Amino acid sequence: MIIFAFVTIQIKMSDDLENIDISALMRSYNDNANRSLKELFELKLDEFKVNQSQALEAMKMESRTLNALLTGSSSKVDILSLVKLSNFLEIPQSESVNLYLDSLKKPNDDKSLDIEKRKFILKNFDLGELKKEGILENTSDFEYIENRLINLFNYDSIFDYRKDILNPAYSSAKLFNENRISEYWVDFSRQIFRKINNTNQYDRKALIDYFPTIRWHSMNEEKGLWEVLKSLYKMGITVIYLPKFKKLHVRGSTFAVNKRPCIVLTDYKGFYPTLWFALLHELHHVLFDWDDILINSVHISDSEGMDIYTQTEIEDVANKFARDYLFSEDKMRELSPHINNLFYVKEYTKRHHVHYSIPYVFLAFENHNWGWVKKFMPDINRCLERVKNITLKMSASEIAKYHVNYIYS
Repeated sequence: MIIFAFVTIQIKMSDDLENIDISALMRSYNDNANRSLKELFELKLDEFKVNQSQALEAMKMESRTLNALLTGSSSKVDILSLVKLSNFLEIPQSESVNLYLDSLKKPNDDKSLDIEKRKFILKNFDLGELKKEGILENTSDFEYIENRLINLFNYDSIFDYRKDILNPAYSSAKLFNENRISEYWVDFSRQIFRKINNTNQYDRKALIDYFPTIRWHSMNEEKGLWEVLKSLYKMGITVIYLPKFKKLHVRGSTFAVNKRPCIVLTDYKGFYPTLWFALLHELHHVLFDWDDILINSVHISDSEGMDIYTQTEIEDVANKFARDYLFSEDKMRELSPHINNLFYVKEYTKRHHVHYSIPYVFLAFENHNWGWVKKFMPDINRCLERVKNITLKMSASEIAKYHVNYIYS
């Protein structure tokens, strides 16, 4: 039997403080910094000029037990053996415990990370709704889900989602608090704007000067909206189109990305005039609420007490602005007696440089009767023909590229 004077096996968990050499402990700690138990053990073998078998004999320990401690291959802690190893390594027992926990953690890092990813996905994404929208093919294969979402958002990691989410000034109907679909829509929209990366500076004066011509473009059902978006882009205002989510009643939203105004339009309600109304509503936010959006773009609570990121007064003002600009109440009163005479309505609205369908939508809103106006609506698909290839299945990068190539150029 080989006995080493430097090996003293103790089960006692505390020492006489007066006998502790603090300087020696600190030197030991610094020397051992960033070393594993396995590395420290191998250094001690070299220092004492012994082999592993001799060390095991001195510690009265089995090879299997030692290997489990050095590699973290067992989750069961053998306290006595760990104390023996501490004494052999000549390090404080607390340090050996920490090193053991580190070694125990490493083989399980991948499993722990995988669990964290799954938990993060379940917490932040409404997988059922994303499947209904056709964005996900299944909701059980988490490796597929993770890779799919990373690809859609062009992220490096799934944990990048909502890391610095921007709060938009919503023009929304019912967007409930804790709505994960709304958060998805917000972050996805923001990623599109970042990929577009409009380098034009926002020019408020240019927008004001351009404003009087916007209404006139509404008469061009096929190209008018896109011509306006192209002009706005040159003024530093990026407007994109996204198809609507079934569960998300949003007609538009205003963001601040890279200190530039960014607007999302959707085909909410499926009516051509709604696209124009949404655009004018959001441009009001850009003109008059821009400083607030830059600092804190959260607008909270409507008259029904729902948390929809809006302030009712601000939304009412923006709605009135959009309505007055497109077709004022005075004009509506003058036209109303002839509203069923489509020929008269078309001639009247043509003189006022606005699309004939717009007063019909305003009446439908006032009377809560949308079915009545459908026969007066142009086919919205004529306007959306240019963006018909955009789907929610596309990645943020693909949608951004499409807008750059086919809308702004």
